[in-house]
Formats: sequence, structure tokens, C-alpha cells
Amino acid sequence: MLESDEVCFICNVYSTSTDIFTCRVCMKSFHEGCLRKIGDLSAEVARLHANAISKSSIGWSCYKCSNLSLLLTEDEMHEIMDLFDDYDSNQDTQISLEEYVQFKEMQFVKKTKDRCPDDLKKLASDEFCMIDRDKTGTIDWWEFLNHESIKMLARRDKEELVAILSPKEVSNVRDKFKALDVDNDGRITEYEAQKAFFDWFGKLAIKDQSSDTVNGRHRSLSKSLSEETVKNHAHNMTMLVMEADADRNRYVDWEEFLKNEAIYIISSRPNLSLPMLVKE
Repeated sequence: MLESDEVCFICNVYSTSTDIFTCRVCMKSFHEGCLRKIGDLSAEVARLHANAISKSSIGWSCYKCSNLSLLLTEDEMHEIMDLFDDYDSNQDTQISLEEYVQFKEMQFVKKTKDRCPDDLKKLASDEFCMIDRDKTGTIDWWEFLNHESIKMLARRDKEELVAILSPKEVSNVRDKFKALDVDNDGRITEYEAQKAFFDWFGKLAIKDQSSDTVNGRHRSLSKSLSEETVKNHAHNMTMLVMEADADRNRYVDWEEFLKNEAIYIISSRPNLSLPMLVKE
């Protein structure tokens, strides 16, 4: 098990208090006061947000690990900056839904010389909602930057992405690999993945809309997923795993699995926004 650093990364002093944040990516520790001094948690809402996610099962990412732009080249950064300006037609440093869909429509017309179909506009609208992580109705620079950074990184060779992963992230992927490698032979077959996911989804339950009262107490009910739903989820997840079978030998080894997971692990580094966290 990888242990977190006991020394604050900023002030280099051992922590003896509870106001400490440990990054789930690099495992470095930070005093809350030190983070405030560098301006990372200067706002009260930012401090509350960091406290909430650091105590959740997801965990908190430090200011370096959560900023995917630090992994980009200077040319890649300039490309994203220019693209943001293209979307932000009124130059108010925010991208509205109308601006986002309008730019996508202009791109389509310019490329095809045809009218943009409604389904493409709907797709652009759905993508906008995904990028707008704090659900404010607009995309700010940091939301746009992280989204486009992922797209930039996805163009790189998978081995280069693996080199970016921290020891903690590699350890987490290793645990996931072992959970799918049912017979522990160092490779995952389609049958193993299907069985592992079927067992996992079969244990899940969803809240029932109905409820009852027992001894004067209100009790919420839950029910298991249907067998058909479990099969569908298990099949879809299995296909995602088997996509890593680069040499088409009908199994996924550790190296293939790690390469395939790298971009997903990196893209999950930014902290969840507060509205999303509360909703969940």
C-alpha cells in the first residue's frame, strides 16, 4: 500500500493537525493554511469544496495534479487558447450554450457546405452540458481547458501516457486488473471480464420509488437490477476492456490493460465540481 507524505509539500513541515489535505494522485500532503497562502483555497467555498471531496470516496487532487494543462506543450496551449476565443464570440470569457452550438454548426457548414442537422446540434448541446461541470449554464476557461487538454493528450502514444501516471494511479489500475483476472494468470479473457462484471452489477441495488412504514418508521425500499440490465451492463463493460487487446490474441495482458486505462485515469484527475458532488 502506498503511503502519503507526512510532510507538507509547501512548507516542508511535519503535520500534527487535522487541517491536512492529501492528494489522491501524487500522495503529497498540504496544510490548509499553506494552500490558502498560495491562493488555492482563498475562497470559503473552495475550502468547503476541498474538505467535502477529500473526505469522500473519490478523494481530492492538488493544484498541480488537477491542472491537466501542465501536461501540455506550449503549442498545444496556444491552440486551446485560440479555440476558446473562437467559441467565445462575444469575448466575455464565458462560453454560452448558444455560442457553443453555433460554433459547432459553423464548423459543420464550413466543412460540408450543407445545413447542420438537428441531431448534431443535440449532440453539441449534450457535450456542452458535460463540459459545464459546475452546472452554471456557461463554460469557463478552466472547464474548457481541462476538456480540451484531455483531447490533446488522447492524441499521444499510449506509452507516453503511461509514463505520466503516478505510482498511486498505477497501483489502483493494478487492483482493477487483478479483480478482472479471475484465475490470476496475468491476463484477462472475455469470459473472465464478463463474469467479474456480471457478479459486480448483480450485487448492485437501486432505490425503489415506493416505500413503507414499519412500527411508525418510514423505510425506503431498494430492489436488485433486473437480470437483463445486469447482462447488458456486463457486456458493455467487457467490450470496453477487450478493446485493449491490441495484438488480437483474445486476451488482455497487464501492459495492454495499463495502456488502455491511462487516458481515462488522467482525465479523472480534476476535482469534481461542488454542485455535482452535492447532487451525488
